[in-house]
Amino acid sequence: MELKATYFEEKGEINTEQTIKLSAQRCKELGIKHVVGATTTGETAIKVAREFKGQDVNIIAVTLHAGIWEKYGAPISEKVKEAEEMGVKFLTCTHSLMGNVGNAVVITPPYKCGGFLQHA
Repeated sequence: MELKATYFEEKGEINTEQTIKLSAQRCKELGIKHVVGATTTGETAIKVAREFKGQDVNIIAVTLHAGIWEKYGAPISEKVKEAEEMGVKFLTCTHSLMGNVGNAVVITPPYKCGGFLQHA
């Protein structure tokens, strides 16, 4: 078995498409049938589905937990629908390592993270 590592000179979204392409190639080589990827809006899930098209894989797209959608962005329903039509399944859940329960749930005005439980 030949192992190959790819390093990127810059960090960030600029590397997403190449990372997905390399992942699809490696999954095909190794016969991997389950792929899990992170997506905020659903756009990355669409890119993964397109790159893995024709491979017999189960794609799970994990979104940010709902408690931080206001700050970082929520999945875009049209993009989620498009990805789902391509066979992608989505998972949105609490982030068990985030710290407190206030970060794990949707916070809507007038509640703020620190005071959420006082009003529950």
